[in-house]
Amino acid sequence: MPEPYLYEISVEIPAAREKIWELISTERGLSKWYAPEVRVTPETIWASWGPGMEGESKITVWEPPHRLRLEWGGSPLEYRVEDGKLHLSNATSNASSAECLPYAWPLFLSALSYAATHEVENVTEFRMTKTPRETVFARLMEHTRSFEPRMAPGHGYASFESADGLLCIFNEQCGSDTGLTLSWLATSGDTAGLRQRWSRIADEVTQ
Repeated sequence: MPEPYLYEISVEIPAAREKIWELISTERGLSKWYAPEVRVTPETIWASWGPGMEGESKITVWEPPHRLRLEWGGSPLEYRVEDGKLHLSNATSNASSAECLPYAWPLFLSALSYAATHEVENVTEFRMTKTPRETVFARLMEHTRSFEPRMAPGHGYASFESADGLLCIFNEQCGSDTGLTLSWLATSGDTAGLRQRWSRIADEVTQ
């Protein structure tokens, strides 16, 4: 078995620890920035981005509002919370996961920080496609030309700000397929129009 890879990151979040704790541990909080569908029980946290892209984590440490530790498929994930700061560590023995963690977690935590300071609604579109990941990403970039980059594109991950809110792009290799997740943290009132527009774009870029 390969040696576990440990990824660690600390981020400044302009919020009290109670607010940060709510965002990482409750259905209402997690559904704003992490996944559109979340179920939290005393033992587990289940999240779904769409059919075929869901999973359940076991809660192994629950110390509100300071420390939360989860276990997902043998990969431990721990949050440690302070006022205005969040420390995260995630270990994995999976080589492909280890390659993605330095890109995926900064993007997720950028979304968390945005949700801590804005009233948002999560509008997410997920697609699984045979279209190569590089092709999907290049097509997507054509639709973000007028947006302000928040996290520079890298390894299939990026985020952009616009008048509609924050767009987070997760363009990942899933075996021989490409898994595309477009997550808007919407600040505009027309979330139905935003979902319709980006559902069409998701279909276009994955064909």
